[in-house]
Amino acid sequence: MKIKDAESATHAYEAAWHQVVDTYEVPGFEIVQFELGALSHYSYVLISETEALVVDPSRDINAYLDLVSKRGLTVKGVFLTHSHADFVAGHMEIAKATGCPIYASATSGDEFDHQPLREGSSIQIGKATVKILETPGHTPDGLCATVHSTTDAAPSVVFTGDTLFVGSIGRP
Repeated sequence: MKIKDAESATHAYEAAWHQVVDTYEVPGFEIVQFELGALSHYSYVLISETEALVVDPSRDINAYLDLVSKRGLTVKGVFLTHSHADFVAGHMEIAKATGCPIYASATSGDEFDHQPLREGSSIQIGKATVKILETPGHTPDGLCATVHSTTDAAPSVVFTGDTLFVGSIGRP
């Protein structure tokens, strides 16, 4: 017997697993976008040279670890754009599996070991520089991050967490 409740009826079977939505290539780096449809959750892996930064991972970290393994990458960090009360984040699992640091807002009150980020902080991943902007609103500890290639002073990408959506904005 197949059970379908109202929520599961809106998702295909694949919604329970991470799907690669797209890969965005920019001079000096690329970003792989993942979707976990059952949670309407997007996460990312920023790749430059042989280094990777995982952004807003969900608890099941296998998709991220598979990607970095297949590509021969070293995970240099996990970046949380905000506290994730709407799903269980996988930052602790990635840090444990790879030995990388966790980057989170200095205002988060997080009690786990992390590198505190403030306005103007930056993270270097290969040829990409991730520059932090404090953007409280959706959560008090909200961060956005512009990504710059060493070949271009202007940012090419912005990680907005749950601050901005396509066609909408994050709820405070």
